[in-house]
Amino acid sequence: MDVVAADGTDAPGSSGAASEGETMAGTIVTEDMTVVELAQRLAEVLRRLQVLEDKEALGSLMNRYCRTSDAKDWDGWMRCFVEDAEFDFGPFGTHHGREKIREVCEAAEASYVDMQHSMTNMQFEIAADSATGTAYLWFAGIPDPSKPGEHFDIGGPYRWEFRRTDEGWLLSKMQLRMVWTRGNEDASVF
Repeated sequence: MDVVAADGTDAPGSSGAASEGETMAGTIVTEDMTVVELAQRLAEVLRRLQVLEDKEALGSLMNRYCRTSDAKDWDGWMRCFVEDAEFDFGPFGTHHGREKIREVCEAAEASYVDMQHSMTNMQFEIAADSATGTAYLWFAGIPDPSKPGEHFDIGGPYRWEFRRTDEGWLLSKMQLRMVWTRGNEDASVF
């Protein structure tokens, strides 16, 4: 089997033929494979590549969600959601629609001059044009930057649902279960 570069020439290091047991992106390629079998293998590789690209896009979306919130870029932040999104914040209620979610979250975080939303253990599952995801949140809100040791923290697991749109992946449902808090919070969060 010839390995061809994008310009139509043999790819560097190409032996011109795949021998028994040689692999192409983790899939075994043999000399006796038919064109149909190769096309099926290529389709599988492309499907797997799409899943990886989707997971990367979802991770970028959630990093943008944190970054824009911390910067209080509420216009950029709300563009992480579809118009009919749902945000479930447990004891603080469930909010519907991207504008309402923005209104509630912007008001809840107004008392913090600085914030840091950190997510770990992000994991995504893709199903065509929808996806689900989970992560752990550690939020720190600092009302007075001259006293960085005085802050309010929240931690807990996020559960997400996403929808593929013309603008890319967006949040359609978000649930945060608050497991722990630390520090003093004078104003109600959410």
